[in-house]
Formats: sequence, C-alpha cells, structure tokens
Amino acid sequence: MKVSKSKVALASIVVESSLGKSDKLELVDFIEKMDPNVADKLINVSEVENYMSVRILLTNAKSMGRLSYNRYMVDGARACRDREGEEKTACMMGYKDRALKAKLDALRKQSAKCSQTMDQSKCREQFTKAIRSVENQIRALR
Repeated sequence: MKVSKSKVALASIVVESSLGKSDKLELVDFIEKMDPNVADKLINVSEVENYMSVRILLTNAKSMGRLSYNRYMVDGARACRDREGEEKTACMMGYKDRALKAKLDALRKQSAKCSQTMDQSKCREQFTKAIRSVENQIRALR
C-alpha cells in the first residue's frame, strides 16, 4: 500500500499536536484509512514539509545546545567536587554560566540555516524565541 505525502503530513501534524495519546492514535488511524485524494485536498504538502524542516532544524539546534550545556556541567561537577558550601555554589554557577553561553552559541550558529528554509521568517521567529529563553536564563543567574 502506497502512502501519500499528504497523509504523512497530516499524521505528522497530529503527532506534533498537544492532543492526548488516545486522541492522537485515533486520528492517525483515521488518516491511515483516508482516501489519498481527500488528504491531498485537505493539506498543502509543501507547507507542511517546510514546517517540518523548520521543526527539525530547531530540534537539532536545541539538541546540539543541550549537548554543549551538558558537557560544561559535567566538567563543572568534576572541577567543583572538592569544594563545599558557598565556594562550591559559586564554582558551579560559573560553569552553568559557561554552559548556557555554549548553548546560546549553538542556537545562534544553527539559526543561520534559516535562510535555507522556505519560510525564513517563521524559522527566525522560532529561533528567536529559543534564543530569548536561554538569554533569560543567563540573566537570571546574575
């Protein structure tokens, strides 16, 4: 059985939604049984493909940022393990600051790839939101 792009796109939207698990399963099952011609009329596949490419790009950037963050925090835990009290807290906060800056740097580098997407403004908007979130975390440390 051949699966149409429209059906895959509709299923992707359902999976990304905030619906509960049982509702998602029910809708995906409905889409699976749907006539491909009906699915084609319901959705513009190119728009969904672009949306998914932006989501994948952002997810990848967040993942890279998380890896950088974790690397710094592990280093911080090792470097600060022999300290106690306020000295240990200050040491860990320094590493956390560096970790958040590394995460921010990863997001900024990946945001340059928005120019490769069809909807650059939507991509930049998503990255700006993620970048602001990390910037707010850095400000909260100070």
